[in-house]
Amino acid sequence: MRTLIFFSVLFSASWVMASDDSAELYDLTYAVKGDVASGKAGACALTITPKGKQTLKTTTPFKAMIKGSEGVTPAKEKYTAKDFVDEKTASKTIETEFTPAKAGEGTVNANLTFFLCTDEICKRYKADAACDFKAK
Repeated sequence: MRTLIFFSVLFSASWVMASDDSAELYDLTYAVKGDVASGKAGACALTITPKGKQTLKTTTPFKAMIKGSEGVTPAKEKYTAKDFVDEKTASKTIETEFTPAKAGEGTVNANLTFFLCTDEICKRYKADAACDFKAK
């Protein structure tokens, strides 16, 4: 009977840990910076803002894989913690540059892997973000 109680408590605890809501832990924004012109470089700012006791450290792995929609070419496909604009702030931002081949709507997509940490533990998170723009 003790074993059954132990495993049911263990299962319940792991289910609660797995169901945490990332919206309570961080905010994620990915927005175009300024106007975008076809054939010229544009940029999107991707910002992760930890909430509460969470921090996004520059010493833990951070990876952003970038892809553009059809006709949109990213300046580079992989960003790391070395690409943070200001690594000393609580919010961490990377600027992803891209060039649209033609006028019209386009998207720059980011697939993220990062760690949020408290004083006790760090946990890996994955997220997707999209920066929509309209090139002139």
